[in-house]
Amino acid sequence: MNGRNLNIHPLKVGLIETNCYLIADPASRNALCIDPGGDAGKILNYCKKNQLTIDRILLTHGHYDHIGAVNAIVDLLDVAVWIHMDDVNMAMQPKLNLSALFSIHYQIDTYLNYLDLKQPVRFCGHEIQILHTPGHTAGSVCFLGGSFLISGDTLFRNSIGRTDFPGSDSELLIRSIKHRLMPLPDSVSVYPGHGMTTTIGHERKMNPFLSEEPPMENYI
Repeated sequence: MNGRNLNIHPLKVGLIETNCYLIADPASRNALCIDPGGDAGKILNYCKKNQLTIDRILLTHGHYDHIGAVNAIVDLLDVAVWIHMDDVNMAMQPKLNLSALFSIHYQIDTYLNYLDLKQPVRFCGHEIQILHTPGHTAGSVCFLGGSFLISGDTLFRNSIGRTDFPGSDSELLIRSIKHRLMPLPDSVSVYPGHGMTTTIGHERKMNPFLSEEPPMENYI
């Protein structure tokens, strides 16, 4: 899949099939690794097979199913990890990142860099915008690369992120989506943290959670 000269490589990883994305520059073969939620070996083997080099790791938020392979990848590649400052404590505390629910007690051990919301991610001559979309977690972000959006657990096809976790806020999530994501062009492709891809246009018309009277429960 191509997003304005950047190739998007999706991989399903971890216990609940999180979508990890490798955003690759075809000329240099360098790649951003977004949300390596598990299966570090699978991610690294895919990179080796496709001759991709991970440049850095970007995290949409701090829940375990999106960060579970960070330590293993960093141990092998010594790459930098970036996350919104409001989710740093979550990434480093098993109860907050929900790994304790699986009796895994995982925490990121490496140094965490803070995403700068005022500056785009600059990568091989490309710029990727950072959109702060709190609600699923306080530090949830989406990454906008012109024609594509990596939405993490903020927006899904016909659904939105769960808000029954500690620190979640359903009203804030809806505001984030309506004010940060819905103004984007209909043609923008949305690559969510779980499930199928979609578009902004489809969600604007079909997502029941964005109506005036949203359903009482969501399922991701």
